[in-house]
Order: sequence, then structure tokens, then C-alpha cells
Amino acid sequence: MANYQEILTKAVVGKGKKSFENEYVLESNLKPSKVLGCWVINHLMKPLLKDGLVYVEDEYEVHIWYAYDEDKNTELHKEKITYNELIPFKMKKNEELTTKQELKAYTINYPSCIELKIIDEKLYLKIQKEFRVDAIGEAVIRVQLSDLVDEQIDLD
Repeated sequence: MANYQEILTKAVVGKGKKSFENEYVLESNLKPSKVLGCWVINHLMKPLLKDGLVYVEDEYEVHIWYAYDEDKNTELHKEKITYNELIPFKMKKNEELTTKQELKAYTINYPSCIELKIIDEKLYLKIQKEFRVDAIGEAVIRVQLSDLVDEQIDLD
């Protein structure tokens, strides 16, 4: 008769992934005349389960370098952007998303500025990013134990 043993481990029981393009309108105290550059830094995120739906709560800073006063001077505009993004999520068969599972979020593509322009003295920018979220739950692996006894191996 075969001898079996169960091993309790963690496994991915659900996954979600989504790309985003978000547009923002930022206002500066000065009147920008030319855009010189844009950086997205200090990206922080965490997954959330709310009302049975998976979200990524995120924040980052946008630094926009621009010219003003008919391109005679430059300025750096800094702004923190925060939001919650809904992530479409699928569970494996016979699994249900609950607070018992651990959610882990991963950045596939870090937020980056893909478009920046000045319209009516306001800064219009488009940020692109992509996230993945995994649900980690308990799983049981059932293994058959061998009746054979390994010979002692002398490592000396």
C-alpha cells in the first residue's frame, strides 16, 4: 500500500493585470512657454481588496521642467499624484477571493510620461503604467513516499 503525505504551501490562486493611460491637467504659478522635460519618480503602490474587487492604490511624483517668460527662464514644477486603479481579476477554479489570501502587486511598466504639452498656459500630461496583482493562498500538495531507503552517503 502506498504511503502519502500532505505538504501545506502557498500558491498563486488568482491573477489580475492591467495597463493604464491617465491624463492630467496641472497648473503652475508661472505661464509656461515651452516644455523641457518630465520625470516620474518615487513610485509607491499597494494592492487593496474592497467589496470583492481588487484595486492598486498608487502614488508618485511628477517633475516637469519648463521655460517661461518667452523662454528666458526655467522652472521645475513638482506635484504628487495619488489614485486607486481597479484591476480586473480572475481566480483559479473552485477558489474565491477573500481576505484570507495575501495580495501582492508588481509593476510591469513603471509610470512614465508619454505625452506633455502646454495648452492655455496649463500643463497637459499623459502617464502610462502597467500593474499585475497576484492572490496568494494556501495549497496542499499530496506526495507519495518511497519505501526505499537511501544508502548513507559519506561526504568525507
